[in-house]
Amino acid sequence: MLSSLRAALARASPRPSTLGRMLPRSSSTVAPATTAASSSSSSSNRLWAILLAGLGAGLAMKLRQEQQESPRVVHAWSVADRVEIEKILGEAGALVDASGKPRSVKDLQGKTLGIYFSALWCNPCMQFSPILRMFYQACNKSTTPLEVVFVSCDLTDGQHAAYIKHIHDLWLHVPYANQKVMGELKKATGCWAGPKDAEVLGRIHHKVGIPTLILYHPDSPQVIQNGTDVVRNWYTNAVAEQRSRG
Repeated sequence: MLSSLRAALARASPRPSTLGRMLPRSSSTVAPATTAASSSSSSSNRLWAILLAGLGAGLAMKLRQEQQESPRVVHAWSVADRVEIEKILGEAGALVDASGKPRSVKDLQGKTLGIYFSALWCNPCMQFSPILRMFYQACNKSTTPLEVVFVSCDLTDGQHAAYIKHIHDLWLHVPYANQKVMGELKKATGCWAGPKDAEVLGRIHHKVGIPTLILYHPDSPQVIQNGTDVVRNWYTNAVAEQRSRG
């Protein structure tokens, strides 16, 4: 399984010299800012514009229609807002980096937040995770306007540890031992998968499987539930642009 993951990462990775060209040209450079705060805000707004552009015209039109029909329904299913998500992540021991060092929910402030539900046993996740990794690197090339928190649907601690080591080493995650926080995040978003989650959480409030990436705007209530589509669209456009340039 790990060999398949490494192979997927190798296939998805473009030449290093082309990574910087993957963001839209209008966002490939960052203008100097007078203060760290203004730089962070500018980067976050720029990233959010990139994410929205990645939705594609058809999907964006569908979302606008849903908003017109019911202002309370922004996407296909309702999820907790960022305030509630950060409240869950603010619990003791809820957030660590790849080395296991505790991190604070304050580290998420001023950044677009991506909550990523995935598992090592999931083949679509193994295909998507390397692309998300490249997206994360491209977005954070100059600053760090995007932070990802990995929420595991793995069946064992061993699977989780291997997945962290080979793919999720760039961003934050909920420790596998903290099943309470992982369960709260899954219930707050309606996202879980696998027999272990089904046994614990049931199926009544289940809305979506994996991989799922939910993106939260840094400064407003905006949410993009289909963040996986955003990233896939970005990658497809990047590859097409790379090929067109030879």
